[in-house]
Amino acid sequence: MLIGPTASGKSTLAKAVYFFRSLGEHLGDELVLTGRRETPEVKIKNLVMRVIRFRFVRFWGVSKVKDNTIINYLSDKGSEVTISYKKTGLKITFNEKLSAGLDELQEIYDSSIAKLKGEKSEEKHGRNSLQFRVTIRQHLIGLFGSNWAIYIPAGRNAVSLLPSFLENLIRRYETATRVSQLESNPALIDDTLAEFYEAILFRVKPVFEEGIEGFLKRLRLTPRGVKLTDKFNELWGYSNSILKGDFRLENETDKIYYKADEFVKLPFASSGQQEAVWILAVLLVMMRADRNLFIVIEEPEAHLFPDAQREITNFISYFFKNTKCQIIIATHSPYILSSANNLMLASIQGKKHPEKVSKIVPEDFWLDPNRVACFFLENGAMRDIVDRQLGMIKVEEIDKISSTIIKEFDELDELGEVKI
Repeated sequence: MLIGPTASGKSTLAKAVYFFRSLGEHLGDELVLTGRRETPEVKIKNLVMRVIRFRFVRFWGVSKVKDNTIINYLSDKGSEVTISYKKTGLKITFNEKLSAGLDELQEIYDSSIAKLKGEKSEEKHGRNSLQFRVTIRQHLIGLFGSNWAIYIPAGRNAVSLLPSFLENLIRRYETATRVSQLESNPALIDDTLAEFYEAILFRVKPVFEEGIEGFLKRLRLTPRGVKLTDKFNELWGYSNSILKGDFRLENETDKIYYKADEFVKLPFASSGQQEAVWILAVLLVMMRADRNLFIVIEEPEAHLFPDAQREITNFISYFFKNTKCQIIIATHSPYILSSANNLMLASIQGKKHPEKVSKIVPEDFWLDPNRVACFFLENGAMRDIVDRQLGMIKVEEIDKISSTIIKEFDELDELGEVKI
């Protein structure tokens, strides 16, 4: 979790991590598309550099980046990428592990393409194509980590309010296919919002076309889905509690039903519902995947009453416990941190008093302190605010702003009796 004052760098840091953690997925897409062309030959390292350069400009432009900026990323797989930016251009370097891994990927790619070209049987060609996609993606996971990354940005209610406008913007944005075009035509839309909208359009909304019943029916078609059905039902009920209604997609229209036959269209729902619905829907869809997931959630508290902030923290923790995932939360809210602290304390106390704690906080929400980190960003620096001995976020850090407000009140109150 990341917390800090406005413009302290929380989103920039989260976006930078997402940039690298999503590289494997984007490279996989590029290689699969290239493999389908009539001339599929490609130099993998050149492609990687091209994708990094292209996405760098899409994410940050060039006018926003300071001269002599260096970004160094070391994945948990040992792969290291360094991007150096000067006004003369970008320089991209790999460490030995990543360089060797890309050389190995080149060999896999070349041999797979040769095999596909030589296969005359349509059935075998189809099987080999599938194996090619799986092998390429698995190798990239080994280099970069997660194979499904998603950034849930602040301002996500634009998906609810302006879907047609967003779609037109993204189409215009996608026409810029070269770095030079993007440099001469500044970004029309933040890239994380564009990618998020595409995920909503193609991965999330189709799941809800038949409502939750259709969703659960399809879920039961897989062995993992059968195991998860009860958890999904519980999580869906919890999402309804947060939304104060049941989210459905009917006739290509997003709706929240608050009674069996009464609903509000999402563009006319409350701003809190418009913000929260996409966090809940995305996590429900992603929970089906038995894959390494990486998720960034900006401001999960947006437009929510404090009690709903507690509930959405519980929801995220439930998802976290039941998937193979890493999550970054960028927040301004002490309620989010306090709620997370309660879940961490529940996990600690639950080891001694499981039944008593479960009556206060259901076990599915307990948060293992060993899997949690929390940093305060301020003045270009970042410090850990978790007390590792207690296994909790330091209370004084959460209460710091409240203490300032209380101190100010006390000073005013000391001036004498208030009369109006």
